[in-house]
Amino acid sequence: MVARASADMGPAYELHLNDIPVIRGRVEQSCSYVVPESLFRRIEFTTYPSVHVVPIEVEDHPSNDPWKAVLKATFARRVTIGDGKIVRIRFSPDVTKETDTEESE
Repeated sequence: MVARASADMGPAYELHLNDIPVIRGRVEQSCSYVVPESLFRRIEFTTYPSVHVVPIEVEDHPSNDPWKAVLKATFARRVTIGDGKIVRIRFSPDVTKETDTEESE
C-alpha cells in the first residue's frame, strides 16, 4: 500500500492510498468506510426553496474550548453506488485496544 498527499484536493481530502483519493465524511464515531471513487454512480442532495429554513443545532465542543462549537444541520442525500468492495474499519472506544476491519461486497 502506498500513501501520499496531494495539494488542492479540498477541505475534506485526507490522502491518496494506492492512487485512490481518501475523502473524510463523518458516518459514525466508531467506524469509517473506505469506498473507491469509481463505485459512486450518482450523489444527490435535497434542494430546498430559497425561503426554507434548515434547522441548525449548536453543541459544546468536546474540548470544552469556549471558542469552538459543533454545528449540526439536517439535510438529506441519496447515493447510488455500483458493484465492488467497500471496507468498514471499526475503531475501539478505548484507543489502547486493537481495532479490527470487515470487508463487505
